[in-house]
Amino acid sequence: MLLKKNFFLVFVAILLLSIPVISGATPVITEGDSVGVTVAEDAAVDTVVTLHATGADSMYFVWTIIDSAGMHGVADTAGTGTGSVADSCFITYAPSPGYSGVDSFFVRVVDSSGDADTIKVTVTVTPNNPPVITEVSPINVTVAENAATANVDTLHATDAEGNTLTWSIATAAINGTAGAGAGSDSSIITYTS
Repeated sequence: MLLKKNFFLVFVAILLLSIPVISGATPVITEGDSVGVTVAEDAAVDTVVTLHATGADSMYFVWTIIDSAGMHGVADTAGTGTGSVADSCFITYAPSPGYSGVDSFFVRVVDSSGDADTIKVTVTVTPNNPPVITEVSPINVTVAENAATANVDTLHATDAEGNTLTWSIATAAINGTAGAGAGSDSSIITYTS
């Protein structure tokens, strides 16, 4: 082949290689996509569920509550060992005062590679309303001095949840002995002077 002076012929070979990128194992919350728990209305802050994560290449996990808009309570995370940086996490929850019903929020775990998994926690807050005595307080009664035990009144109460009621005397009588009879929705109150 004839070439003009000062010209060079260059051959370029292009080799395309496909190199697979191996990503680390995404963390997996072992409890699945969702978990449900039950707490009583007006309950104190308590651990409601323990979540666990696995991930072969992770040096640590960080747990957080996400998407808690509209919650009817307060949820928080606490991990084992080194705070929330652990392979298990305690979820605590306290319902808002007076709330009963269903509440939910999401928990996310992120591993040291930045990969994440999420789980929905649904909390059923069961009603826990106190029973109501139907008689108007105070109730005044008169008994004869040194009289034998007398039935002084019958009290009635209702419970919104339909639970069995147990009666007792909350404050001891000053000059005698008061008692409350067995019964669920009513109790005979006795007094001995």
